[in-house]
Formats: sequence, structure tokens, C-alpha cells
Amino acid sequence: MRMQEVLRLPELAAGRLLAGAGGLHREVRGVTVIDAPDGIAFIRGGEFVLSTLFLYRRAREQLALVEELVRRGGAGLGIKLERFVDALEPEVTAAADALAFPIYRVPDALAWVDIINPVLTELLGRKKGELERCWTIQRRFISLALEGSSLEMLAQELAGMIRRSLAVVNNLTGVTAAVDFPELAPEPWRAGVGETARPLPGRPNLLRISAPDPRWRRIVCRIGGDGEVDGWIIVMDQGDPLLTEELVAIEQAAVAVALEVHKARAVHHMRRSVQGDFLHHLLAGDFESEAAVTASARAVGWQIAPAYVGVVAQVDRLPAEPPPGTCRVGWWILDLLAREGLPPGCIAELGYQDRPVALVAVSPDAARDYADRQVAEQISGLIARLGQAHPGLKLSAGVGRPRVGVLTVRESYREAVAALELAPVLPGGGPVALFRDLGLYRLVGQPDHPEIEQFIHDTLGPILRADRQHRGELAHTLGVFLDHGGSYRETAKALHVHHNTVRYRLARAQLLGGFDLGSARERFNLQLAVRLWRASRLYSAAK
Repeated sequence: MRMQEVLRLPELAAGRLLAGAGGLHREVRGVTVIDAPDGIAFIRGGEFVLSTLFLYRRAREQLALVEELVRRGGAGLGIKLERFVDALEPEVTAAADALAFPIYRVPDALAWVDIINPVLTELLGRKKGELERCWTIQRRFISLALEGSSLEMLAQELAGMIRRSLAVVNNLTGVTAAVDFPELAPEPWRAGVGETARPLPGRPNLLRISAPDPRWRRIVCRIGGDGEVDGWIIVMDQGDPLLTEELVAIEQAAVAVALEVHKARAVHHMRRSVQGDFLHHLLAGDFESEAAVTASARAVGWQIAPAYVGVVAQVDRLPAEPPPGTCRVGWWILDLLAREGLPPGCIAELGYQDRPVALVAVSPDAARDYADRQVAEQISGLIARLGQAHPGLKLSAGVGRPRVGVLTVRESYREAVAALELAPVLPGGGPVALFRDLGLYRLVGQPDHPEIEQFIHDTLGPILRADRQHRGELAHTLGVFLDHGGSYRETAKALHVHHNTVRYRLARAQLLGGFDLGSARERFNLQLAVRLWRASRLYSAAK
């Protein structure tokens, strides 16, 4: 019940509004009398306050009363004049007008009880009707949720109830259902620059965001509980304040949306589980024929293409604002990649070690024309855009060579893993590494090249044993020395040690290994052995 409705009651019709017409929309939730020194301390908000001003005869006292009532959320002030105060001073009425706080002169002949009784009777009657409407609202949204209503239907229903423009955001899918919603900042549920967010009293899931521009003031309702945010309802807060039943409608809509999101999440997780099982079987080589692969893929919602390029990604650093604690990081990254735009026809799920895996469909002709480079460019663009959208997020990826025939896609996947793991040993590499560009490192870890391990052992064996026994850095120092063209000073700078330390370590390495750093042939073998040793360590760690 608003102040303007209170003042239209028959018992008050003979009175007169003295000031604060701009606040007649204030909601009235009770009536009280202040004629005691400590009366104002019991104002809880929403009261129509009655007073003879016996304690507030001076203008400054009346000003203080008005300001304190506004601060405490009072709905309005009803006064009797010509008893203790003949008239309000102009500065008092001016302050009430500025604060949009109604001051009403009640009829002199009325006792306080003649005002309190009809107002409370009206309030109780309206409260009964409000509770009935709230119950109807609750039943309506529960019914919509059980019927499986879409986000769009729920948004339309809520907008019709509260007559406001709004948007409903599903965090699981990133889908937004809007009804006449203006174009705001990318995340309108957060307070922007110059805006403030405060919880509504008694409603922990509701925030009022105040903005310098009245057009952007809004009510935000969090969807979800237990620390997990399933989404948001954003309602533009223009015009009269929302009534209690309208706030209830927002909260009940949030419950219905949460049920819809939870249902969608359960389906989503189940689909991911079966798709993940299919991908693991495919990459493990468990299928005996392409027909078996095609049938299994169709059962989990995927269509098989003639050729694929394997891609494996990993998270090198989480963003400044990490995903929710209950969210699986790999799935979170997959969702981000999907929203940003994975290539069409892509099979994407989590692989081993929770790394996102994408099998990117390419045409058989493209598979013969370096399609992996085109895929790498697409993935590089995705990673760059995600880095901009989520500051601090660092992703890297490996890309295998194209393979025609779904049974051979596991080879492209293995190449993508090798490219991802061996990328750190390549100079000047970006976030995406192609197996095609690994050069000699492609041999590392391959079962049909057993001589690699023996070559590393023959060339560096004594040095590596000494490093293990004494926790030394002879092999690492040798590698950095060779990487820097045999410069002692550049090596010392790279290692942050004195150049004499570098000379000592290299002399020790030469003594143990029995090689001559002055020989071009031996330096070539040493550099090759050191790089293969570095790569083999990374590859072994990946396995």
C-alpha cells in the first residue's frame, strides 16, 4: 500500500498534503505515533508516522525529524497543527520536497485511533490479498518449471507479472532470454563504474544496483545456492518501486529458472559422460571398424566426418577471476571454447589428464593440403580472444597432422599431445604448436626409434649421472651454452651466474663426457643430444 492510497482513505480525505508530493509512491507497511523522546528509535521502515510535533517545535528539530525518518525508511509524516506548532517553516517543507518525503496535515477532529484503525484494516486486508497473490505466483512458476518451460517462456511470464523490462541469464549455456531489455555492459549483474550495489532488506538474493543515470538502475536476483551461481535475473528498476508481490515474483522465477538449469545441467553432464567415454574408446583404438565408430558416435549425438585434425589444449594459468570452485576446469574451458566458436563439425570433450580434446573435421582434399595449419590459426584466434575476455587466462595447444578415416584419428591425437608437450623446447613458439613443425623432435618417444635413448645415454650419460648424484646442472649449463653459440658471457647472463661458474661447469662436463667443445662435429652431436634429452623428459612426464 502506497502513501497516495493511504491519503485517499475516507477518514483522511479532509486533510491536506503540505510537502513531499514526489514521495507518494512510498510503501506503507504500518502506522505509529511519535510523541515520546525516544520514539524515533523504534522506526523500522515503511511506517506512516503520526505526531503533534510536541517534541519538535523548532524548525531545526523538525528538519532533523524529517531527515532521520527518511534515513530510517519512513513512508510519510502525518501531523496536527495549531496545537503545539502553528505552521511548518518554509525550510522544512522545502527539505521534504527535496527528499520526496510526504508531510500530510491530518484532520484536527480525528483521534490517532481513528487513523490507525482504518489504515491497519486496509493493510491487513491487502496483506491477505498479497499472500494469496504470492501463493498464486509461486504455484504458477512451479507449474511452469514442472512443465519444462524454456528460459524465454519464464522471462515472458515474469515480465507480464511485474510489467518491467528484464533479462534472464543461464550461466550453464551462456543463453540470455530478454524482454525489452536495453543494451548494457557485458555483465549487467555486476555494478559498473560509478554504480553501487546493495542487498534488499530481508532478501539476500536480491541486489539493487544504483546508477548515476536513472535509466540503468536495476534489481539483480542471483539464481542458485550453496555458493554456486546458476544465472541471474536482471530487472530494470524504473518508475515506482517494486511491490512485495513483484519481488516475490522475481524470487519465484529464480527458483523456476534454477530448476530448469539443474535439469539442463544433469542432461548436459550425462551427455558429456557418454561422449567422453566414446572419445576415450576412439583414442584408445577400441573400435574394430569405421561402421562401429559411426554407430556409437550417432548414439551420443555426433556425426563422423571423413577426415580430422587432432587438437589438445591445456590450461597454463587460470584467469584472475577463476571458475567457480565446484566447476571442473577442463569442462569450463571447453564451454568457453564452444561459446567463442569452435570450428563446425568438431568433436570436443575432455581427454586424458582432463585436457580438452577437439577433433576438427576437415575435408579429405584439405587433409592433403596442410589443413592442420588452418586449424592452428583458428585455435590461435580462439585462445587470443579468450585471453582478452578473461584477463590472466593462458592456454596452449598442440595440433596433429590431418588423418583421413576415423580409425586413424588417434594418430593425429597422439601427435597433438607430442606437439603440446614438446613445444617448450622449440625456440620462439606461440601458444599453438604443430606436430609438423617439431622437426627431429617428432622422433622422441616413438616406439620404432629405440636408438634415441641410447644416443642420449652414449653422449651425455656420465654428465647426467653426475647431475643426479650431486643435484648438479652440468647438462643444463651445457645446453644453454650451445643454445647461445658457445658464448660464456651470454650463458652466464641466461643462467644468472658468474661466467667463471660457467667455465668451471663446462670444464667438468668435458672431463666427464670426454668430448671436445672445440670440435664442430662433437658440438653438433652434443646439441642434438641435449635437445633430445630435454624433449624426452617432457614427453615422459606427459605419459
